[in-house]
Amino acid sequence: MKNTVKKILALVFAVVMVCSLAVPALAAEETTPVKVTVVGYNGETYSATVNVKNSKLNIEEAIKAFNEKAASAYDVTIASTTGLVTKVGGQKASEVDADNAFGTGYWAVALKGKLVSEDLGTVAVAKNNSIVVYWNDPTFDTKLVQIDTSKMAQGITSFYFYNAEGEKVALSDEYGTKVTLNNGATDLINGTEYFVADEKGQIWLAPSQLDAKEAYKVTKVEIDALEPVEKGDDYTKAEADYYNTRLDKNIITVDVINADVKAVDYNTADATGDMTMVYVLVAAAAMVTLAAVVVMKKKAVKAN
Repeated sequence: MKNTVKKILALVFAVVMVCSLAVPALAAEETTPVKVTVVGYNGETYSATVNVKNSKLNIEEAIKAFNEKAASAYDVTIASTTGLVTKVGGQKASEVDADNAFGTGYWAVALKGKLVSEDLGTVAVAKNNSIVVYWNDPTFDTKLVQIDTSKMAQGITSFYFYNAEGEKVALSDEYGTKVTLNNGATDLINGTEYFVADEKGQIWLAPSQLDAKEAYKVTKVEIDALEPVEKGDDYTKAEADYYNTRLDKNIITVDVINADVKAVDYNTADATGDMTMVYVLVAAAAMVTLAAVVVMKKKAVKAN
């Protein structure tokens, strides 16, 4: 009988051990959503939200998951030697950009707006991160536009990009930045159907506009086209001809189009730093508490 009990206990213990070992394995199969967008050479775009296994939560795995959803024209090839993108839609940079007299363009990858130059398999991603694969050409200073709505309580939305060094740069009036929102929102300062960004890359919505029941969405972001160049000391004829065909091709807006510019009630916006009323209420509460303590002590004395 004792031997039978020991065997049963040993079997139960073995089952428990197997189950406990299986739990981490099952947990590793949990996934995290990541957005991947591929922008073709001529601006054509395909975007998909993919689920990446938590055990392999990096850019390379996200792109692999994207390839399973995307059409072949947007398939992204990553070199096993460098971990960098070498082809999009089966085309190398040298093939898709054969007429580029400068030879400076390449398939780039950005995470949350910042260029990634290291092995994509070593760069971690997090929930709802945005990965963009796009044509980047330093000759034209390609800009991947980002949005900041953290100051919507003051009616402010900001637009910016990261330069090659990873520094945040305002998409300011220096670039002639214009932003169009849906729902007929107009720039009340300039009286235009689009918003003109200031020196900080900011646009401003009036309280009456922020009281809208539905959020606005960004429908277009534009900057001034580059100035044409001529053949001369700085440019060969081939370079000048190529440059002048791409004067308005140096901005990528996929991360901001359809982004919500949420309506905010100014009356319920966060405090702006004036704590006077808070101090008054705290003081009043302290006085009430003190009075109650005094009364309780007097009652205790009388009782004695």
